[in-house]
Amino acid sequence: LTNSWGIDTSPTWSPDGKQIAFTSNRAGNNDIWLMEVDGGALVQLTDYEGADDQPTWSPDGKQLAFTSNRAGNDDIYLLDIATKAVTQLTDDRGRDFAPAWSPTGEAIAFISNRSVKGMQDEDLDIWLMDPDGSNQRRVTSNQGTDRFVSWSPDGKLLVYTAAAENSQAERIHIIDTSGRAPKELAIDREKLEAEIGAEAKVFKIGGKVSI
Repeated sequence: LTNSWGIDTSPTWSPDGKQIAFTSNRAGNNDIWLMEVDGGALVQLTDYEGADDQPTWSPDGKQLAFTSNRAGNDDIYLLDIATKAVTQLTDDRGRDFAPAWSPTGEAIAFISNRSVKGMQDEDLDIWLMDPDGSNQRRVTSNQGTDRFVSWSPDGKLLVYTAAAENSQAERIHIIDTSGRAPKELAIDREKLEAEIGAEAKVFKIGGKVSI
């Protein structure tokens, strides 16, 4: 579909399946672009000297929420596709990024480290807000990394990955939008962990020690 000198990433289908929004630096910076499903009719939607990324469609197909650092750090913005007008939805000293619009159009989920002292990216949480940026509320409070959020088709549940503090082992969780206790999905990992398991061994080759 794309074949530019730059990097084209973060593709996302429009609700009617006729267009794809994506991020590209083909014009020099990361901006939001739009194309038809055959790769034609390219349109550059944003033109910012920094980075616009991670677009997500509104259910009616008229707007895109996206991540941008145009205010100095990552925040969530709203783009009107017809007019190309941009509105800032979040404005916090922490990072707000990776928006995910609910199928019902009633809320936007996003990832943030704003609640963490020192704002470490190792402690990310899932937040919700109304589409106009109001009513921002924290959904998860895990002392670790919560990210890669997605909605159930009915807009009542969120699925995401979570890792405990100081751990890289992310597991899939489900939580309802009220923020009640999340549930980890039970997955049999025995065969997988056996496949990816590794053991360090020390040996000598020509008098040199290798691991």
